[in-house]
Amino acid sequence: MRPLTGCLRWLALALVTLAPGADAQIKVPKPPDTYDAQIRYRILADRNERVLQFEAMTKFFGGLGFKEAESEEADLAPFDPTAELMTGTIPSKNARRLLEDRRVQTIMLAPPGYKAPDDPQTPVRVMLELTKTPDQLRLFNQVEAALRPLGFKKDLGFDTSKFTLIRGNIPASNLPKLLRDLRQQPTGWLAPEQNAELFVTLPDGSLTPEMVKPFADVVPIRVVEVIGTVEAAPPVVTLPPIPAEQPQQGKWTADLRRRLAEEGARDKPIRLEVVLAYNPTDSDYEWRAMMTRAGATVEGRVGPVITVTVQQGAKAADLAALADVASVRLPRLSAATREEVPPPKKEEPKEDKNLVRAGGQEPTLPPAKAETDPLRATRLDRLHALDRKGQGIRVVIIDTDFAGWQKHLPVAKDAKSGRVEFIDVTAERNRDVRPDPMPGDFGHGTHCALAVRLAAPAADLTLVRVPPDAPYNLVNIARSVRGDTFRTEGIVSRRLEIDADFSSVRQRTDKAVAEYRAAFEDFSDEEPARRRRIAAQQALRKLGQEEAGVLARLERVEELEQSLIRLGGAHVILNLLYWNTGFAHDGASTTSRFLDDWLTRPHGGYERHLSRPNPTPKPLWFQPAGDAGGQAWVGSFRDADKNGVMEFAAASDPLKPDRWSHELNFLTTRKDGKDTNDLAGGSKIRVSVQWREPHDPHMSELDYRVPVAPLKLQLVKQRDPSGQKYASDEIDLVAESEGLPERLHVEPNFGVYEHSLEITLPSDGRYAVRLEGRVPNHLRPIGVPTLEAQEVKWELRPRVFVASADGKGEFALGDYTSPGGVAVPGDARSVFTIGAAGLDGKPRPYSQSGAGSQTELATKPGLLAPDTLPKLGDRPAATGTALSASFAAGWAAALRSAGLQPGNFPHALRIPPGGVIEVPEGWFRK
Repeated sequence: MRPLTGCLRWLALALVTLAPGADAQIKVPKPPDTYDAQIRYRILADRNERVLQFEAMTKFFGGLGFKEAESEEADLAPFDPTAELMTGTIPSKNARRLLEDRRVQTIMLAPPGYKAPDDPQTPVRVMLELTKTPDQLRLFNQVEAALRPLGFKKDLGFDTSKFTLIRGNIPASNLPKLLRDLRQQPTGWLAPEQNAELFVTLPDGSLTPEMVKPFADVVPIRVVEVIGTVEAAPPVVTLPPIPAEQPQQGKWTADLRRRLAEEGARDKPIRLEVVLAYNPTDSDYEWRAMMTRAGATVEGRVGPVITVTVQQGAKAADLAALADVASVRLPRLSAATREEVPPPKKEEPKEDKNLVRAGGQEPTLPPAKAETDPLRATRLDRLHALDRKGQGIRVVIIDTDFAGWQKHLPVAKDAKSGRVEFIDVTAERNRDVRPDPMPGDFGHGTHCALAVRLAAPAADLTLVRVPPDAPYNLVNIARSVRGDTFRTEGIVSRRLEIDADFSSVRQRTDKAVAEYRAAFEDFSDEEPARRRRIAAQQALRKLGQEEAGVLARLERVEELEQSLIRLGGAHVILNLLYWNTGFAHDGASTTSRFLDDWLTRPHGGYERHLSRPNPTPKPLWFQPAGDAGGQAWVGSFRDADKNGVMEFAAASDPLKPDRWSHELNFLTTRKDGKDTNDLAGGSKIRVSVQWREPHDPHMSELDYRVPVAPLKLQLVKQRDPSGQKYASDEIDLVAESEGLPERLHVEPNFGVYEHSLEITLPSDGRYAVRLEGRVPNHLRPIGVPTLEAQEVKWELRPRVFVASADGKGEFALGDYTSPGGVAVPGDARSVFTIGAAGLDGKPRPYSQSGAGSQTELATKPGLLAPDTLPKLGDRPAATGTALSASFAAGWAAALRSAGLQPGNFPHALRIPPGGVIEVPEGWFRK
């Protein structure tokens, strides 16, 4: 809700702003010259003394410029012991000085000529100034509790000036009650049974008439400033309501509900991710039959997340109705295909216009250093001079786009460069088993493959193209490299379709053959007989073509299976896909756990005592750390004032300019090469919060479908940053996360949850993220009784992440950021997660870092690699963690060809955790 007038708490806020040591910096509009004032005073004296005190009081008021309104009651007030109200006008600059007289209890200030609305229920905006006490926060909460029965609604996120101010709206009929003493209301609205927060509680739980302190000892409200009547606030962006006849839609995530609310979406095919309430074993296929019965075609599975396609969006309700389904959502795209890398900050050297970021992203800057050759900086040039260029080493590169690979990575015709093979796994999820078309002429994966070849010119490359929304492919490719004998879920679905089509063709062929024989039993020249013979021939010919098409699909399936088998025994894997949201961080996702179970190398001599005397060496898996630096915040859930809103920083931390609260984290975007808080309307933003919470292992997972500590994301907009019409701390709620959060992972001892908010900004302006919630003192599900002996204190550490929802902008957290953890699956401890660095060894500001909210002691990224590479292919040089990881993968391939064993990598190189890759000088002396 917003006011019509601009008359605000200009003087009080100005004093707070200008006071020494003040943090908040609020801008307010110019106040009116005078206020209409009502003064409630109290004179406890006999008749003569009362007259003397009344005259002294009015003389003081007159000295401030107060002019009392004429009335019959005013003449009798000096003699009337019950008189306590005085009305008039006063200059705004002296209005609050009225409180300097000890007889004044409360004053009400209003714009000149203001009249209360005729409708008693019309809300009126007010700002209340409280008495200052040593226990100010407690008084603030007590006054708020006392105002609730009056219909008072507190504003969102305003500056409380150290809990001395409350702003909100109240029904016009209750406005006069604010001038009275809240402790002495005659209407009974403050009765103990109606407001237990204000009265002393006995040990048996009953309430006494005695009020709690400090509320009982002071006049709670000293100034009531009437701001004006209320106009309708901008509508909050909400989701369509869940139909009463389909409660299962409560399992749909917000993005899916919004998509299916679009016109015609329920009748169109849609790809979905179904999250099961349990993690199926490899021998459990009941889940597949369950999906099939619900009308879904399975494309793949990674842990409890099953990717399916349904022919009508309305089928999502049938999937959600299944008891074993925890949630249904739209597929999560790999961040590598969506997010853009922020350019370096101002302290970087002057921009070189010839450098552009990989995939056509924004230009970035090389370090101001004479050395500009990454091969020379890492001593790879000396290794190449010894003819150690990756000969005999197979590198698998996983990405979503290898357009132009035939031109830029031709098949080797001599021994100077390695072989190149291309596998397009996108064909696996298409019914015709044909790959998706390439989006351009020079793909991101091609660019990264050239970076691998720069570091290891003679290595054999296998380019594996996968869809950006198919994380299950990472596990499938890893199993293929490991040499497992299995068949992917997508290929199983394609084979089932082919078998069904073969059966259909055979049945129809048998009927067509019978019709053919019957037609050719009649060789008459009659037109009907001739037409029947021709139709029978055409039907058989068409069925033959259809059968040939089915056979061709089968051949393509078998060829795809054989190509995946050929991945077995690869030495180095470079995966360029990663996810910042949608999957459990801190190594808890199924993909990260699979990689850890497979790639974790035994320590000491254990590996030499395995049952196999010479076990197959495990490959080295390289992964970009991610290019989302500044987009994440991870930290403890602080709520010092116990108002149910998280503070992004401690109260002792200084506020940024023009800020007033640690509860708001304003967003920034990059515009004309500079970061700005002014976001453009129409921009699509996605904000997510993920958290892990401990659970009671004796409780069922069904009890934890709802988290113990539900958090709610809010996006708010600053109403008037300039403070010309409204105070700069007035904000409007734009949208908030709705429904239940998505449960990403569950185990007996803990669960991982995520809430997301995806919105198209309704207008230009400044927006901020706000996080509501509380940390309970127990681990048991909501609604389950908990004894005092079962109470447990635990720390909640949410991870807030912001990104563009359509990849068409750069958004970050502008006020509070922290190392938010590298992207999944780079958080796996056995993966070599590579961060970007300049040739001077300094990390790039856009390179993600941190191991996660629960694994702070781990070092991620484990290695840094230069991302300032020379021109590769048709593009100028590029930067980003994807190219850093690619160059590092080629570096590892070259070292392996020089004899480095994977079990000793990178310890034998003496590179500390988080260090920059290089070939040790000592190698060249051996």
